[in-house]
Amino acid sequence: MFTSGYFTVSSLVDPGGLVPGGDQAAPRTYAAYMAARSIVLLGGMVWLLAIRAWRSLGLLLALNGAVQIVDAAIGAVHQQVPQTIGPLLFATALLTAARLLGVPARPLGRIRQTSG
Repeated sequence: MFTSGYFTVSSLVDPGGLVPGGDQAAPRTYAAYMAARSIVLLGGMVWLLAIRAWRSLGLLLALNGAVQIVDAAIGAVHQQVPQTIGPLLFATALLTAARLLGVPARPLGRIRQTSG
């Protein structure tokens, strides 16, 4: 999400620095729409962390992981290796974190009883 935030700010400040022709009206408008998405998702993540809503946070991370998989597919279709590998790595991290948040934690200090 933080990397997404970096690209969001970069695309708003200097869209021509990310892609050729990015300083024209259409790419600037598209960058603004993408920024809105990223800002809302980041705000949701911060809120869910603040209220310790772990299951909901896991769902948010899983959905972001799914978005990264679609981004990787787009990169693969366009034969852009960095735009394929990067999102796949982020998807792996996001989906792993989502899975870990979905696994109930073992209570600390409990001793497992053994038979005998």
